[in-house]
Amino acid sequence: LHPLHSSGFSLVRYIAHPDLPLNDPLLDEWAERLALWLRDGVQVYWFMHCPDESRSPELCRALYRRLARLIDLPPLPWDDIDGARMEQQRLF
Repeated sequence: LHPLHSSGFSLVRYIAHPDLPLNDPLLDEWAERLALWLRDGVQVYWFMHCPDESRSPELCRALYRRLARLIDLPPLPWDDIDGARMEQQRLF
C-alpha cells in the first residue's frame, strides 16, 4: 500500500487489527506520513475502526500521541475529563 493524496485533503479509513499491539508499527508509520501531510498543509480526515469499536477511541489517542511527538498539536479536550464519571447520553 502506498498512501498518497492528490488534493488539499486526505481521507483515511484505518481498520485496526483486533490484537491491539499489532497496530503499533502501523500507527508509527501513519503518524510519520500524517505529520508530513500536515506540515504540507494537507487537511486530514481520519476514521478509525476496530472489530471491537469500544477500542477505537483508545487507538485514536495512541495515534494522536505519536503524531504530537512529531508536530505541534494542542492537547485533546477530553484528556482532562474523568472517564470514570462519563456515561452514554440518550438520544430520546
